[in-house]
Amino acid sequence: MRRNFLLISGSCAPGLLARRFSSLSTRRRPKAMGIFGSRSSSGVAQPNPQPPEAVTSERNGLRQLFRILYKLSPEDTVVPEDVLNQELLPAMHNVRYSDLGIEKPSNSLSELASMSLHDAKQASLCCFFIPPGKTLPLHDHPGMDVVLKVLFGSVRIQGFDWVNPEKVLKGVSLGEPALPHFARQVYNKHFEENEVLRLQPASGGVLHQISCDGQTLAGFLDCITPPYNTHPQPGELPRNCTYFSAVPFTEVNLEALPDHLKAEIPDAKSDLFLLTPRTNFHGAPMIGYRAPSLPWMH
Repeated sequence: MRRNFLLISGSCAPGLLARRFSSLSTRRRPKAMGIFGSRSSSGVAQPNPQPPEAVTSERNGLRQLFRILYKLSPEDTVVPEDVLNQELLPAMHNVRYSDLGIEKPSNSLSELASMSLHDAKQASLCCFFIPPGKTLPLHDHPGMDVVLKVLFGSVRIQGFDWVNPEKVLKGVSLGEPALPHFARQVYNKHFEENEVLRLQPASGGVLHQISCDGQTLAGFLDCITPPYNTHPQPGELPRNCTYFSAVPFTEVNLEALPDHLKAEIPDAKSDLFLLTPRTNFHGAPMIGYRAPSLPWMH
């Protein structure tokens, strides 16, 4: 018999997941406790192709993910690129919501909801649930790789890439706060159940807004490496979740722009937006659910 959800929090925002866990040490963190508060050459996001069946033998894709993450070296600060491409991505293709052994949230859910499955210094795993007509607002993943799997339902994702990613990522590497920059919308696309996306720090729509565009609840799984880190240990830099407003280039007051932003304007202005941090916005209300306690999850 499948278990039902356990509600553990009234509201939270994606950035609060980082605040909740980043204060823990950089060793492997405790078992999941619930959440508290590839682009083509044309620039259009494409689902990663289904890997050959021979790549994996374990039927439970989520269990595969945990095996991959738990065998990482304590010295690793991220999931190594070869592991991400050769092991983690194929495992994400195999993940099904049924791997959790619990019922889906009710279609009567009226707010965004989330469920943290794993959080360590190298990566985090989190399920998000979006009711019809609701949106996870435009936000960033500074210096991170994100692998996203639609578990059920359908979503519309608007993805943006920075026009000058080197400049933005340099600011991230120095621990500077987020600033306004120009970005190009690289896709505004509908994604169905079982589609997988790889979003990289400089390409693929690592800044994105995710909406449920179907008639029933949608759910997706995020694997983020490295994860958000709002309370860094000595010698570490913060990785904060920042929300943005997006203004089409045609509506930007060019005369009011500072010189450094004017210098970012590219010759090709199609799909160009000015993204400005929403400094007093910390995310939409979000319900938190406790993850199931399965032996292989810890």
